[in-house]
Amino acid sequence: MAKQEKEYRRLPGRGYRRQGSWIAATRTISTLWMSKDHLLCIDSMGGYSEDYKRFYYRDIQAIIVRRTESWKIWNLVWGTASILVVLVSWMTTSGVTLGVWLCLAFFLLALLLINLSRGRTCVCHIRTAVQTEELPSLRRLRTARKATALLKPLIEEAQGTIPPEELPSRMRELVTRQVESEVTAPAGISRLSSASARRAASSYKGAVHLVLFGLLLLDAAHTGLDFFLRGVGMAALSILLWAGIAFSLVMSLIKQPGALTIGLRRVTWGILAYTLAVFGVGYVEMMVISVKNAESRQVITQWDMVRIHAETSPFDSAWMMTTMILSLICSLGLGLLGLLLLRQFRQKTADPPSVVSAGDKVPARQNEN
Repeated sequence: MAKQEKEYRRLPGRGYRRQGSWIAATRTISTLWMSKDHLLCIDSMGGYSEDYKRFYYRDIQAIIVRRTESWKIWNLVWGTASILVVLVSWMTTSGVTLGVWLCLAFFLLALLLINLSRGRTCVCHIRTAVQTEELPSLRRLRTARKATALLKPLIEEAQGTIPPEELPSRMRELVTRQVESEVTAPAGISRLSSASARRAASSYKGAVHLVLFGLLLLDAAHTGLDFFLRGVGMAALSILLWAGIAFSLVMSLIKQPGALTIGLRRVTWGILAYTLAVFGVGYVEMMVISVKNAESRQVITQWDMVRIHAETSPFDSAWMMTTMILSLICSLGLGLLGLLLLRQFRQKTADPPSVVSAGDKVPARQNEN
């Protein structure tokens, strides 16, 4: 008895479909399955429900693959985190604590190697005559190329191939049809559709960046008070502020590719360089404190280093005075510049004024006489 041929064949790759919020109780896993006459996208939500979408090969107009910068960002995040953890482990004297820090460093390094091995990231969409749908399972460029190579023969078999000499005329015909549809469409509908397209293309309005710039301004205010109000409490507040800045910075770098203006993206990358410089200067200061107190032959913990640093007045140390002034200037400047650029961005992407159609009543002019 001959074996029954499988109806579906799974394509490489799997991914998580984006929900309304990046915090969700369940995650939707998306996979692609290839059949003889259609492509099946299955979204599995928590293992208890599934959503099916079919794309027939005869209806597929294009499969669009666009590279993203997430791959570089996560490489930078995991690499920087592993280096910082290794540097912290060098300051540890306890054997158990040293082992914990080294395990964490190896874990972060493993995440970096995994991300490197999986290759560049991308965003993949499939376009038909009635819809454009994202394919979350094709988030890596290598996987997307494998999947499109498997789908290309089936799409060509269903639709036929276009001779190379006919491609220019087909493209001109497509452009002509698009221009004619825009010209013949009513003005109100055309404006509203373009506004909807702009809102769909720029759904991210910079909320995470707003938090980042606000935290930088808070850090500037904290640094100004720190000149006169030194203490362990102020040092603990500084640690919390920079933890929030680091977290919001990572989220901003993930959110911003293709969504914000070039100026906002450059400011965010500048904040990254500034953050790395702050962490580097802080590490050097802790190492200096450790070396100065090594002669006492007492075990200096990280909390002792923080306490000694908090009790040192900037008016007694030229190095501390210089670093605090530079930190105040950078935090204040980057925070204000970021807020200004974000305000301009939101004003440009605001909803346009409502269009008055021909049927609406327009107030009549008063008689000049």
